[in-house]
Amino acid sequence: MQETNDRKCRGFCNRRNRVVGRSGLRRENAGSGCIGTGMSGEEVCTTERPEAGVGGRVTSVKWCVISRDEKTKCEDMSAAFKEKAILPKVECIRRYNTLDCMHTIFDGRADLINLDAGDAYVAGKQYGLIPILAEKYSSGTESYAVAVSKENNDDINIDTMENRTACFSGIKMGAGWVVPIATMFDWGVLQRDGCQYNNRDEFSNWTDTLSVDTLFEEGCVPGVLLGAYDTGGMNGQDLCDACANTLTCRRNHKELYYGNMGSLRCLIEGTGEIAFTNHLSALAVTFDIQSLSSTQSGISVGLKLLCKNGTRRAPSEYEDCHFNKVPSNIVMTSGNKTDRELHKYRKMLRIGQYFFGGDNNDNGFKMFDSSNYTSPDLMFSDATNKLVVKSSKTEYSDWLGQDHLRLQQSLTGCIPPKVLAQTSGTRSFKHSLMIIISILLVFYFNKNEQ
Repeated sequence: MQETNDRKCRGFCNRRNRVVGRSGLRRENAGSGCIGTGMSGEEVCTTERPEAGVGGRVTSVKWCVISRDEKTKCEDMSAAFKEKAILPKVECIRRYNTLDCMHTIFDGRADLINLDAGDAYVAGKQYGLIPILAEKYSSGTESYAVAVSKENNDDINIDTMENRTACFSGIKMGAGWVVPIATMFDWGVLQRDGCQYNNRDEFSNWTDTLSVDTLFEEGCVPGVLLGAYDTGGMNGQDLCDACANTLTCRRNHKELYYGNMGSLRCLIEGTGEIAFTNHLSALAVTFDIQSLSSTQSGISVGLKLLCKNGTRRAPSEYEDCHFNKVPSNIVMTSGNKTDRELHKYRKMLRIGQYFFGGDNNDNGFKMFDSSNYTSPDLMFSDATNKLVVKSSKTEYSDWLGQDHLRLQQSLTGCIPPKVLAQTSGTRSFKHSLMIIISILLVFYFNKNEQ
């Protein structure tokens, strides 16, 4: 069966080679054609190469990165792709954080970035970026948002988090902020005490960070002091006090406790008592503590997940002990790209992962492994098995799903995740309606008496 598939693939690529040759494009290794069926079941041909020149051909792709470590890995990927003659050529553009990258792609000065679910929501909603590929893990195209504490801190559970020190992956990030915070509002663990009406009958004086700051004594929330996430200047410095760099707590790899693995590092090496992350990182640390790139070579720690019912469980029991599911990271680009450009970007990455996707590949570079660098999860999550097309549609909302959109939207104001749920909101509406009816009745009877 495999031989039949290989022969079919070679035939497909040879036919495409003849078409490419007739169109005047470059033909390399004519006749050798087929790499294989690739990760998504489609034929992958070495001979299908975009050529530099005119006619709208895709000659290069600019990948936006947010740290020196990430740029180093990006440049290594570019060199590895070049060695295998994978085109377009990858160029690496460094910016300060993911928001800067979104701006850069929106302005046409970069092309691609891989974003976590929280950032993908902002990229799609505010900058018009569209998804082209999604990470796929052992758990599929999603992970589970979890809260973690040290095994020996058995007095910490979901009901005793008040006045503790908490570590988050980053402000507005999916697994380490949006999903757990929105879900804790849903559960009643977090309160919206800052919600109150102003003189225009609108909620005011509330942010999700205010509620977090009220619950926890201090924390590490990378990026919490950035102007884009603190437009009212209300975010407290104490949400940086548990970070490695307490003055800046940057939202990139310069902050040691940034990201899903970073929040666990904050828990294990720092002063953190609770870490908000995804289950993949918790499992990785459980089985290989060195995945944190710890400077404390002898460190060893057990971890426990904090469950909704107040119990604590092993990280392997994440399916029964989590906040909610989190969509996997998404590779995104400008919504202005042509179909040809989108096709070339996907093709480049699919051929790239054929050679460099496996952690045990013999080709030198590893796309989904950052162990050779000083930071984890560079460019792609280290837990990634492959990149896949998650939906035939190009709307970010279709790739994130309605459940995640609801959680995202619940953090934009004083509306609870279950949308003005059926308690005080309903009673307030009924009360207001009764007042209006009473006024109308009084007006009606007064008029009739006249």
